Amino acid sequence: MLASFGHLLHSQEDPPANAKNPAAATPLTPEELEDLLFILEKPPEDLFEQPVFGVLGFEQKQGRSPAAVHILRPKDIRLSGHQRWPEAYRMVPGMLVMRGMSYETFTSMRSFNGFLVEKMLALVDGREALDPVFSSVNWYVNEVPLDLLDRIEII
Repeated sequence: MLASFGHLLHSQEDPPANAKNPAAATPLTPEELEDLLFILEKPPEDLFEQPVFGVLGFEQKQGRSPAAVHILRPKDIRLSGHQRWPEAYRMVPGMLVMRGMSYETFTSMRSFNGFLVEKMLALVDGREALDPVFSSVNWYVNEVPLDLLDRIEII
């Protein structure tokens, strides 16, 4: 049965035009090229040398932290097209972003026990921002302007 499809696997024809990747032909912007060259010039172990503050409460290298850390910077949020930084949590694996009303954004983490995680710590400038009743953070109340952010660490 597989032999009858062999001619399809070894076809010498070009793929259809709609099968080609349009992103491959798109030139990089100067900012994207600068970021790509910055990453390619560094050895892989240097990419984990970013300082992380939130895991143990003091500065340490990201590669040495005892937990998985995802860092969001204002530049990443702007390039992603998100207008508000709580929406950028959609880029973080394991984060759950919900809309309450048209102006409210709630975030939580996915868990194995149910829809929302029961134990989560969210700090804004060292102060707890978590609503313990809903196990989420209402960023409409706790939102900080994007220009004032240095980084967001998700641990």
